[in-house]
Amino acid sequence: MCDRSFTLPVKEAVVNKGHRFVFCVGMRRGGSTLQSQLVAAILGQPSVQLVSQDSVQRFLRTHRNTDHVVIAKTHRYLPEAVELARAGEAQIVYTYRDLRDVVASIVTKYSIPAFAFVHGGLDRLMDEYEAWTSIEGIYLAKYEAMIADLPAETSRLAKFLGVRLSKSQAQAIAEAHCLEQQRTKIRRHAADDGSGRNRFHSETLLHIDHIQGGGMGRHRETLSAPIVAALEWQSRRWMKVNGYRPQFSRPAQYSAHMLFTLKSALHRCKSFRIR
Repeated sequence: MCDRSFTLPVKEAVVNKGHRFVFCVGMRRGGSTLQSQLVAAILGQPSVQLVSQDSVQRFLRTHRNTDHVVIAKTHRYLPEAVELARAGEAQIVYTYRDLRDVVASIVTKYSIPAFAFVHGGLDRLMDEYEAWTSIEGIYLAKYEAMIADLPAETSRLAKFLGVRLSKSQAQAIAEAHCLEQQRTKIRRHAADDGSGRNRFHSETLLHIDHIQGGGMGRHRETLSAPIVAALEWQSRRWMKVNGYRPQFSRPAQYSAHMLFTLKSALHRCKSFRIR
């Protein structure tokens, strides 16, 4: 049952004293908000702060002398976070998801043409993944495994953070952050920060349309077969390394990739003529 709220009391969150920050830097639309909520609950903190490349220096100055662990969430690669991690002052947690489902989620939420991810957009997602996951000692969570067993994921995450959790505490935290509870939070808490399609509630970090189902394989319903095949070609090595099975054969993937490459070239030619 998903029927209660739970945050570990601060006095029970025994964390490595050298870590002043936890950076939650997961893949866009890949479970990063859920992971940051779990970190906050485990550490007994009420909120997570959003940081960007523009605001990170101000964020670090503000919390220079803070006497508790501060949790930050971002997607873009932050050299400052990496430096702190290498100095033993910060921990970094990352979650990733099937790139096809990530694209499907972004396309649905932001009304971005799926074609944009065949040429360019997917590269940016994979570049962020490579940048963050190349850091030694980072915590990695696979979205599909996290959703399949949230209590187990909560326990693994707590162990990484240096927090002693009982099975009942891990279960309680997981129940408080299950899909049903997340939807309840969205209904109860009006968005009070951000703008446009990025309006969200400042404490939960949930957008009004944050949850589109929460399951796996949504790309089959959202994206056309040629788009999926082209994405699979572009991310074929990434998918193999991370254990994601392709939907289409390698020849079909390559054919779709070449088709979109040709369409893109023709589009550029037409644009050039108009100018």
